[in-house]
Amino acid sequence: MRERTELGLEHGVRDRASAWDRRGSDFAGVRGDVGIQVRQNARQVRRGVLRSAVDELGRALESLAQSESLAGVWVRGLQGYDQLPSEEKARFSSFSMHLFKLFEELYLLHLDGSFERDMWMYYEAAVADIVSHPGFQEWWLTRRHWLNPDYVRLVEARMQKASAPLYRGPTETIVQPSAPRA
Repeated sequence: MRERTELGLEHGVRDRASAWDRRGSDFAGVRGDVGIQVRQNARQVRRGVLRSAVDELGRALESLAQSESLAGVWVRGLQGYDQLPSEEKARFSSFSMHLFKLFEELYLLHLDGSFERDMWMYYEAAVADIVSHPGFQEWWLTRRHWLNPDYVRLVEARMQKASAPLYRGPTETIVQPSAPRA
């Protein structure tokens, strides 16, 4: 009788182990499916964040275009942040930080592969144009510590390569419309 019990236990253990192996392979399939769903959901979330950042950047630039007073503060601030009165410094600083936090978000999305290089380069060009202004550079020294260190390095590298600023005076720009061709 003892042999029978030992055999029964042994067969029972084998049967249970075999059942667990089958379940394990079923779970492996489920884990694979869940992994794919998690990656797809993460990709969709990153796309949503990207879309949101691009939309908000558009709204920020639209507010600049629609507000003559903000546009005036922006241009004067780009020419010389340190010369602005306190109220205008606050307005310039708030707008600049909002803008550069959005650019930072786009840059970080670019680094993680969610924002393709051929799209990021247009935003990077906008950053390079803005950072070429002496007033922006004055402001930057007061707020750079609020941003991601990798992004700070990128912005400062663009400052080193900066070309002539777009805005030289209240209404004068370097970029002139081309003459019509005859």
